[in-house]
Amino acid sequence: MSAADLAAAGACRYVGPRAGLSAPDLAAARTGLLAAPDDRAALGLAAAALVDGRGADRVIDTLRVAGNALFTNDR
Repeated sequence: MSAADLAAAGACRYVGPRAGLSAPDLAAARTGLLAAPDDRAALGLAAAALVDGRGADRVIDTLRVAGNALFTNDR
């Protein structure tokens, strides 16, 4: 998912491509966000809606499968 996709979902503020982003542009975006607690709350809710909270479980499952493959391969 790209930054533009996250912004479209309401989970972030997209300030533009990095190549065209200046320090003053970034500072202005940060200052605006810091001054808008309701916007930050909405961004947080939108971001939370994009995840299922099972990432750690998936990592553990993947490690178990990889570990089992290490010990079951004929060598």
